[in-house]
Amino acid sequence: MDDHISPGCPSGYTSYDGTFFKAYNQAKTYSQARHVCEDDGGLLAMPKNQDLDTFLVKLKNSVDSGEYFWFGLSDELGEGEWMWVDWTPYNATSDWGNWQPGQPDDAFGAGEDCVHYVSARGRGWNDLRCDTTLKFICQL
Repeated sequence: MDDHISPGCPSGYTSYDGTFFKAYNQAKTYSQARHVCEDDGGLLAMPKNQDLDTFLVKLKNSVDSGEYFWFGLSDELGEGEWMWVDWTPYNATSDWGNWQPGQPDDAFGAGEDCVHYVSARGRGWNDLRCDTTLKFICQL
């Protein structure tokens, strides 16, 4: 991956469209990942449009194309009430998204409240239990 280092870019972060991003090569629960990003002074990444989503997929694949990565979207506060980590509401039926077919599905009874990128083999977004440990992407 071509790193776009710019003045003031924190170590390990890559600049894209005025924001810095880092794909962490360590597995954490969604909550733990959120706290790592907050400790860095940021949030879990929020792919709110197709261009940023494409960039983040390339970034995570440059770290590990075979693994899942958390990003900052969940319905932890209320089933079906999706919210970005910056508290912006997300409508899964009308807002842009890169969901895999049939997702989000809250499979296995309930509790799939956090969203991740699937591996390069599957592309797209999927909901999963938040206590699952996955790699993750932060933004500053």
